[in-house]
Amino acid sequence: MVDTLDLSFVLVAQTRKDGRGKAACHPILPVRLLVYGYAVGKRSSRQVERAT
Repeated sequence: MVDTLDLSFVLVAQTRKDGRGKAACHPILPVRLLVYGYAVGKRSSRQVERAT
């Protein structure tokens, strides 16, 4: 489902203007984890962490 969303604003916000450094993870991954958490009824970040 997340692949069908327009998340271009997330990709732009995560990109540095000077080109240095890289993100720790792909910016879409936290969105997928958030959707997963809501889908299985886990709203706490600690509960989502344990579930993954």
